[in-house]
Amino acid sequence: MNRISKNPLGRFIGLWFFALLILPLGYANAEEQEITEAELAQLLAPVALYPDSLLTHVLIASTYPLEVIEAHRWREQQDDDDINLSNIAEKKKWEPSVVALLSFPTVLQRMHDELTWTQELGEAFLVDEERVLSSIQTLRRQADNAGSFDAMDNVNIVREEKVIIIEPEQPEVIYVPYYDTRIVYGNWRWH
Repeated sequence: MNRISKNPLGRFIGLWFFALLILPLGYANAEEQEITEAELAQLLAPVALYPDSLLTHVLIASTYPLEVIEAHRWREQQDDDDINLSNIAEKKKWEPSVVALLSFPTVLQRMHDELTWTQELGEAFLVDEERVLSSIQTLRRQADNAGSFDAMDNVNIVREEKVIIIEPEQPEVIYVPYYDTRIVYGNWRWH
């Protein structure tokens, strides 16, 4: 016989320890409810029309929200002329996508200011990357059907079968597109 079964206090401590281990798992599962297609589309709408190279950095960086906060705070303290991204990457040990976003202060600002959105985006990307990328393509097709790509400057739109690729017009210069998500996708199919 083991000692816990003979000692009532030992049984209580054992059950208490077991409850501490199991209860948080139950709460975690309740919180990890699958995000609906409408919620995912709403989450991705602000960035789905970014050039692919920038969008990739946003998606990956969103999985490191604390580093996004640190990078934004650090960026605010720097002069634009002093920023040397290769030195920063070596010194700070941040995720390379977070470092890449230092070149896009407005994007970094938004990810910092809308931290809940950033965290939800990162969680959605970590849970089901394929579903996130599929939703981005759905949004891009919706924008294409609404004729919104005709009004976008500084990007090339490449349509390949079921995939829409957004590339910068000049590979060395990436512009952050600004668009109204209430208009650019046409009639929003989610109520």
